[in-house]
Amino acid sequence: MILLFFMLLATGTGLGLSDLPHGMRLVGGPNPCEGRVELWKNGQWGTVCDDYWTKKTMAIVCQELQCGPGVASPAGRVYSPKAQEDQPIWNLNCQGTEAKLAECEEDIYVECNDHDEDVGVICEEILNLDDFRLVDGPSHCIGRVEVKHVGKWDTVCNAGWTFQDAEVLCQELGCGRSILTKGSYSKDEQGTGDIWPGQVECQGSEPSLSHCAVVLMEKNNCSHQDDTWVHCEEILNLDDFRLVDGPSHCIGRVEVKHAGKWDSVCNAGWTFQNAKVLCQELGCGRSILTKGSCAKDQQGTGDIWPGQVECQGSEPSLSHCAVVLMEKNNCSHQDDTWVHCEERFALRLVDGRHKCSGRLEVLHKGIWGSVCNDGWGEKEDQVVCQEVNCGKAVFQKPRDRVRFGHGKGYIWLDDVRCKGKETSLEQCKHRFWGYHDCTHREDVSVICSEK
Repeated sequence: MILLFFMLLATGTGLGLSDLPHGMRLVGGPNPCEGRVELWKNGQWGTVCDDYWTKKTMAIVCQELQCGPGVASPAGRVYSPKAQEDQPIWNLNCQGTEAKLAECEEDIYVECNDHDEDVGVICEEILNLDDFRLVDGPSHCIGRVEVKHVGKWDTVCNAGWTFQDAEVLCQELGCGRSILTKGSYSKDEQGTGDIWPGQVECQGSEPSLSHCAVVLMEKNNCSHQDDTWVHCEEILNLDDFRLVDGPSHCIGRVEVKHAGKWDSVCNAGWTFQNAKVLCQELGCGRSILTKGSCAKDQQGTGDIWPGQVECQGSEPSLSHCAVVLMEKNNCSHQDDTWVHCEERFALRLVDGRHKCSGRLEVLHKGIWGSVCNDGWGEKEDQVVCQEVNCGKAVFQKPRDRVRFGHGKGYIWLDDVRCKGKETSLEQCKHRFWGYHDCTHREDVSVICSEK
């Protein structure tokens, strides 16, 4: 008979030796790490007697199933479906050093005759990184906590949820520190499905939630009014901020990229320190106007960002500043933030035959303007030619200095005085920007050798 059985396995019954039941399992629990202990032995599944069952034996089961540490060993007819009455009961005596439950010796001096003595095991469940998420918030860093359990997403009760749990979760999600650990929220943001029958127990120093202890219970007394809401700081990238609707990238209305679109930034909570860091980020000079008001045609038309940046002013970039996101704010586009950074000093030669000759213009407040020729001479010419990488200055007679026409608009500089050794015209002495007694007939022009 035995020979016939193995011949059938080898000749096409569809079964192989690897398809046969084997090992140990937990039955009737809410997950693979909890349930009634059953052991495959002598060709059938049997339950295990709770006599002589120890924490060491429980540890063998949890380790064999690749679960976390053992939590408890409930005995009796706890799990459904219950064991069949004719199902055998194995009487085991484990030393605690066994790698598998099947390696434990059978105890001939112990005999359980009733399934009321069946032993169960509750092990901590090992969760993966993507088993937790924040939902129904304005970003992936704010929302209701959900955990993936038995193939579906459950809400998490705030009973037992701690600041340490939130800190680890925020780090897992690539967000900043935890601001709000378990807040309240409107009814339409509460969960509608099951509530997870478990608790996470983090110390706060774990690199991920998968390193925290997880305790699963049979049930809890929570409702969706107890759902956990967590608010983490959001980490922003360098290109997440910009200035728009101004004359240059250094002047304009502040916008932030949020949820894939550009939102206006409310000036409530916007500080000089924020503007200082933003100006530096954009490659501009110092902040001149921290939070001005926008003209009506320069106000935004889309959404207003539900957040605030909190910089100290010494950060190398906005990505190093704290970012606090709120569910909503009370701002309108009349409160849009307008920032004015100094432009990096720039000059150019225009209306000439090439880039190394022409009428001199300098950039100020995002606007190009002329330079008056009062006191202008060879030393000033030489500084300009060096700054535009055009070799040495070519001497011009006074009447030749107007050959490139007259400018329009602002005259930014007058009475410029250079020593000839400066590396930029910005280093030369001059009157305050925009102060002069000139007309455009006195605009400076420069000719360089190109070499």
